[in-house]
Amino acid sequence: MKIISRILTVAVFSVALMYCSDSGPTSSINDRDVKGSFADPNSITAATAETEAEVIPIVTIIEDDAPPAKCVDLGYDFGFRVGDPSNGTYSVALENVENENGGPLVITISNYSNDYTGNGIAGFDWSSNIPVGAVKVKAGTPSTLYTYEPATKSGEGVLSDRSSVSHINFCYNAFVEVEKTAYPSFDREWEWSIAKANDSGSSAENRWNLNALSEDFDVDYTITVGAEVAEYSNFAVNGTITVTNPAIWGIDAEIAEVKDIIDGVELDVDCGVNFPETLSPGEELVCSYSGTFDEMPGETLVNTAIVEVTEASGVKGGSATADVAFDLDDPDQVNSDINECISVDDPLLGIEGYEVCLDDLNSYGEYEITESYDVRDFEDLACGEFDVLNTAQFGDLEGQIATSTVFVDFECVLDANKTAVTSFDRDWEWDIDKDNDSGSAMANPLLLTPGQSFEVEYTVSGGAMAVDHNFAVNGVITIANSAVNPEAARITEVSDKIGDVVATVDCGMVTFPYDLEPGHDFSCSYSADLPNSDSATNTAKVKVDSNYSDFSDATATADVIFDLNDPDNVTNNCIDISDSLVPSVDDTICVGDLVNGNYNITYSINLNDYIFSPADCGAGELENIASFITNDDMVTDSDNSIVYFDLTCEAGCTLSQGYWRTHSIYGPAPYDDNWANIPGGAEDAPFFLSGQTYYEVMWTPPRGNSYYQLAPQWVAAYLNVLNGADIPADVESAWNDAKELFETYTPEQVANLRGQAARPWRDLASILDDYNNGLLGPGKCSEDGNGGH
Repeated sequence: MKIISRILTVAVFSVALMYCSDSGPTSSINDRDVKGSFADPNSITAATAETEAEVIPIVTIIEDDAPPAKCVDLGYDFGFRVGDPSNGTYSVALENVENENGGPLVITISNYSNDYTGNGIAGFDWSSNIPVGAVKVKAGTPSTLYTYEPATKSGEGVLSDRSSVSHINFCYNAFVEVEKTAYPSFDREWEWSIAKANDSGSSAENRWNLNALSEDFDVDYTITVGAEVAEYSNFAVNGTITVTNPAIWGIDAEIAEVKDIIDGVELDVDCGVNFPETLSPGEELVCSYSGTFDEMPGETLVNTAIVEVTEASGVKGGSATADVAFDLDDPDQVNSDINECISVDDPLLGIEGYEVCLDDLNSYGEYEITESYDVRDFEDLACGEFDVLNTAQFGDLEGQIATSTVFVDFECVLDANKTAVTSFDRDWEWDIDKDNDSGSAMANPLLLTPGQSFEVEYTVSGGAMAVDHNFAVNGVITIANSAVNPEAARITEVSDKIGDVVATVDCGMVTFPYDLEPGHDFSCSYSADLPNSDSATNTAKVKVDSNYSDFSDATATADVIFDLNDPDNVTNNCIDISDSLVPSVDDTICVGDLVNGNYNITYSINLNDYIFSPADCGAGELENIASFITNDDMVTDSDNSIVYFDLTCEAGCTLSQGYWRTHSIYGPAPYDDNWANIPGGAEDAPFFLSGQTYYEVMWTPPRGNSYYQLAPQWVAAYLNVLNGADIPADVESAWNDAKELFETYTPEQVANLRGQAARPWRDLASILDDYNNGLLGPGKCSEDGNGGH
């Protein structure tokens, strides 16, 4: 048998007659394809294209029209008579065929004219929903007969022999609809192959060098299986034949036989009924068929289904064809794959019954099985050279074997490893510094007045420095004779060094020389003091007697790295801070509290609580000492801070309105009790005609009102005088003039004063402001940060 191709096709074919007019294809019956032949039921050459060229009618003159030639007389099943025709659409329900008034035909007549040709000859165009085989035009005797082969659904230029038409007969036949499928198929028999390869030591000249310390003893094996077609067989075709009696005909079809023929050979057909079989309008009959070939046909064959009807059938038979083309490359045509799957066995790799099927193969027709094998599991492992033979084979196909050999050169060695644990101690050294923000220089003392509130802020700061010592390292040295090694190793010495420092090694009960058997190990401890925290390499050496066994000396290394963030012992990591002047200062600072290695504590005192008494008048100083003590070794240190001052007890000094505003009982600064000297309620005493208290006018924003520019300066000057400050005569005069204004005017009356009208208020405010700020009079007192203008 000759194999010609591998392209699979599944064909579904039907014979569908479509008819065209000059305007293109028309819709078929009931707007669906008509399957089968509307011509001779024995014909299998009906048109299969979707559209056909215009059908040219055969024109025949019927001379003798008595008796009249009806459609049934012309060999047609149905006829439809249109009398006295004109433009329009005509349809009639099924009645007596003999009266030419039957069937489902719908006719549209257009372009009708009694002078269609311009020579007194009647003519028209027509179209229909069903293909028409003949049109007879009656205009007296003779008649004109138009015959269409094949039947069509439209015609143009249909003429009479006179200027008027008596009637028109439209003739047509009824056929069953036939459609069929054709599915070629065949079997494939597959032949499989197997190959095997490895990635290590694949030749005796290029052996794989291994020793007991090797991390990778794994050999990667690749088993490659492939398949190709050895033979094609059992070529066959099968499908269905569907016979339909279209409901549009409205009459029964009596089926006598259904046949299927290919290449002149009639195939087996099974319709599941006994013939004759009657199909009512709209019913269908589905049959199956099948056939085989001795060998694959070398060309496309035409498969024909023929439906025969009885003489009594109201609907004629029909046929349908389908191409049968075998394509060996089309998997959909494959009926069965012989040897579709195989199984693979590889005892060394532990593979048994590994199934591979055609669907697993890649585009090259191959499939790879990859697996690793640890050479240490090989039962014939030995020092020196040895070979590992590995065989793969099909479990269900004889004679298919693939081998792969790994050539190994194995060196027996000891496995030595070690640990290195570092340690060190840390001691913290602290310092302290104390300072203040006011009067810290003897040349620039604070100028104060008795009873004045003055806040001094102290800052205690310092840092800590780590001092590391007692650097050391210790660990364990482990020596093992791997079970992979087939011999004992005779060990004569174990030593350890860190740079130039020799460590003390203790192997416990092991004495040298010592024979270490395969699969056994022992450990030694070591320790050494180091001069600093520098990183180093710690090396242990294991000496063996090479005359006793095939082993070499072994070494083990470990990095000696100190983590300076993790000391073993820490001392003096916290301090307790105290203050000689302020007992409330009792703070503990630890290393974890430092910011960038530093600490900072601030606290304040009011000098009025310490120096404002008659005995302190004149120049003086206030000393303050801050100290710390460490938590472990009780190490101490301290630093002092001095505030220099000049207490003016006779002439006094002045304070700004900002000072007095913030040092009342309402804060925010500490209270200055001179406010209590204001008669009538101190801060809350009524301020003249303002409707406000002394405190309130001090805090009322001027917003252009000269009243509130003058009032705070007047109150401040008043408090300064009450506090004992001398006042010059011109300032006192200004103060009295301002008092008269307050006794006369309210804030509302002054609010709209501008220019010269407001000038007296502004001038008085300027004089009192100069006094309060020390430009006039005894001079200004020092103020803390809560004062201001």
